[in-house]
Amino acid sequence: MTVVARRARLAALLAGALTVVLGMAPAQAEHGPAQQIVLPGAHSAEGIAAGTGTTFYAGELFTGNIYRGDVRTGTASKFITAPPGRMALGLRVDRAHHLLFVAGGFTG
Repeated sequence: MTVVARRARLAALLAGALTVVLGMAPAQAEHGPAQQIVLPGAHSAEGIAAGTGTTFYAGELFTGNIYRGDVRTGTASKFITAPPGRMALGLRVDRAHHLLFVAGGFTG
């Protein structure tokens, strides 16, 4: 196979691959009302941790507020109102000791 033929074949393969990639739609999750749990008043939800049973905890990044909800009922409400200037970056539940750890990022 000549150099020109190899280049033409490579160009055709790349064009075909590019066509497939560009033609693919991005993956998106489709959620219905029963599959979403609204955190009332939250604007920057960040971090979630499973509690005992069907309980979960979620944090709000820029206010530091913590929400507690129930995945079975699909409800949530504010559990902890953080002091001004706090953040909530991630959460972890220690079920054995009944503790909730919240990573505060730059705010501690």
